Amino acid sequence: MKALADISARRALKRSITTCAMPWQASASSLSRRPEMRVGASSGRWFRAAKYSRGCGSKVMTVGSRPRSRAACRTRARMAWWPRCTPSKLPIVSAQGVRCAGGGADRYRCSEVFTTESLQFWVGSPLEYLILPESSPSSRRLVILISGRGSNMQALVQACREQAWPAEVSAVIASRPDAAGLQWAREQGIATGALYHKDFPSREAFDAALAAAIDQHRPDYVLLAGFMRVLTPAFVNHYAGRLVNIHPSLLPMFPGLHTHAQALATGVRLHGCTVHFVTPVLDHGPIIAQGCVPVLAGDTPETLARRVLQVEHQAYPAAVRWLAEGRVRLTPDQRVEVEGEPQRLFMGGGAA
Repeated sequence: MKALADISARRALKRSITTCAMPWQASASSLSRRPEMRVGASSGRWFRAAKYSRGCGSKVMTVGSRPRSRAACRTRARMAWWPRCTPSKLPIVSAQGVRCAGGGADRYRCSEVFTTESLQFWVGSPLEYLILPESSPSSRRLVILISGRGSNMQALVQACREQAWPAEVSAVIASRPDAAGLQWAREQGIATGALYHKDFPSREAFDAALAAAIDQHRPDYVLLAGFMRVLTPAFVNHYAGRLVNIHPSLLPMFPGLHTHAQALATGVRLHGCTVHFVTPVLDHGPIIAQGCVPVLAGDTPETLARRVLQVEHQAYPAAVRWLAEGRVRLTPDQRVEVEGEPQRLFMGGGAA
């Protein structure tokens, strides 16, 4: 009985979509002559559409694209590109992209029936070529760069999952193949990679290879989390506005290394961390958030570092979440403003 009910449900769904003018119908004969275009017909797998693949249709959208006018796709000639596409360039079609026959208010009535969460497929159905993105188009893709154990990387991954950010950590890449954080990332099911700078003849060659590895994951933001390499201006400019770092001091004080020893040597009573956009000038970019802790009598660089790290694990995830939610903007004078967060300051305790 369950099998009969399942067959009936499939037939009902098939009948409900027969009135829809699917984007591939104009070239169905061409598709039938190209078996390699039949997504899932033989392998049972779905091809991943390219993020910037070219699409066509009044409501057919690709990730990262803008809506196109209906007039641009009314002719059969405008659809002729479809059978020439490789599987990696197939357009990403959402449930809202199902355009129904007829006009007026009924034109997009299918979007009221199907949603990206409920839409189901079976091999051989009219929806066989309908490809949905693996994540929401509004989801931000994050790549994290580390050099050691990656405690800030772990804080970012855990906060992203536990707080259900509109983002995903696509990859963790290290500057050392023995970086301890790589194993933790693998255990979380995150793609990992490593490039050792001594294997490259120059800093420019290393940065070029690093950029190539990062770009394979099409990130919206690249996050430095204890990445102990000075990046070339070409690399920084390649990710302008998308490259974020956390530095263990209250910038602009104490750029560079040994920040906790510098803080103790100068006698400041507050110390902390800064989340900022990266620019070609070292530890100088626009500040997104800061965290601070008191400097206690008897502090050593090690005890101070432990307290600063605790507030880093508050400030960095919060700042990246603001970015993922689209709440961060730069003013004309290169200052950061965050919607709903006028202060952007995190206070740490006095105990380690």
